Amino acid sequence: MKSRPIAIPLLCLVLLGCPSDSVVHDSGPQHDEAGAAESDAVPIDELRTAAEGGDPEAQSELAFAHQAGRGMPADPAAAIEWHRKAAKQADHQAKAEREAEEKAQREAAKLSEREAKAERESEEEAEKRARKEAKR
Repeated sequence: MKSRPIAIPLLCLVLLGCPSDSVVHDSGPQHDEAGAAESDAVPIDELRTAAEGGDPEAQSELAFAHQAGRGMPADPAAAIEWHRKAAKQADHQAKAEREAEEKAQREAAKLSEREAKAERESEEEAEKRARKEAKR
């Protein structure tokens, strides 16, 4: 199976854990004790809706938000779960894209075969007509 760029960092996060201060991703605004955001670039509710709808980018962003406590209190367990969902969703999308590409290639090959067959038949018909004309 083809390696995905997210696989290694995700594996490290899952296996080793990752303190929020070591996350390279933009941690966004800081939060008070209750988890209230000072300011949010993208409202967490919108991000959560997109993530729950299966958008792998939104799932990944929500995971980082949980990890860094951006828009909510930090929640490493939720971060791991959203990273897993994002990775799984990305794998499904990659598989679907690969299958669609393979199908397109098969259809293109079939079309080429039909075109070649039609051309051969046309040439054969032309030869038959030429022989008929030559006999007259």
